[in-house]
Amino acid sequence: MSKDVNWTPFFDYTIPGLSPEIGYIISGLLGITIILGAGLVFKGRGKQH
Repeated sequence: MSKDVNWTPFFDYTIPGLSPEIGYIISGLLGITIILGAGLVFKGRGKQH
């Protein structure tokens, strides 16, 4: 992977100061939260007329 094509806030999915395993878990949970949040926003917009 190239640093020029990175679309995530953390280049290697780790968080400075934490072990890589914890960084992977936090990054995964953050991604899931963003996807679920976007789904709820779009679901809510579909109900409005």
